[in-house]
Amino acid sequence: MSCIVEGCENNKIVAKSMCSKHYNRQHRYGNTSFVKQNKTPPETCVCDGCDRKPKAKSLCEAHYARFTRDGETFNRGPVRQVRTYLDNDICIMPRCNEKPFGIGMCRKHYQQQHKHKLDFSKILYLFEAGCKTCGSLKNLSIDHDYSICKDSFACDVCFRGILCGPCKRALGIVKDSTDILKNMILYIQK
Repeated sequence: MSCIVEGCENNKIVAKSMCSKHYNRQHRYGNTSFVKQNKTPPETCVCDGCDRKPKAKSLCEAHYARFTRDGETFNRGPVRQVRTYLDNDICIMPRCNEKPFGIGMCRKHYQQQHKHKLDFSKILYLFEAGCKTCGSLKNLSIDHDYSICKDSFACDVCFRGILCGPCKRALGIVKDSTDILKNMILYIQK
């Protein structure tokens, strides 16, 4: 038995008495004789009065978002401007060269801002200064006093400063004990 489409001599039947090529065309396009045309994409969005570059389906990012949300009624009125970052736009955090994700910060710093209940714009100068104990500028993170807040995030009350990873781990190992640190200093001096 061969495919039921006229002129097709394929003997491998997949479904509905058709070969895979004609079945897929019927399933996708509703017509077994449909042949997809290779088109060159337009230079600008196909919507009236829009001169932005197309992202998908010949629509710019804003019109495509509206299309996925509203369906065929997407081309009604102007759309809000979508901010696109230039190559020289970087995260506002010192020594971070990632592209901004939200409020001028990369994804990592933006998530840290939301995890901790702190306004990073107020403590930005602390990140520029580096680690509070050793002065390192790498692997900086927020340190807070766990005796005040038991949560894993810092707030304005328990925030102590900015530490590098090794210094923060060292404080955790000695459990913030000044007695242990004094004993360590005496040990090193001997």
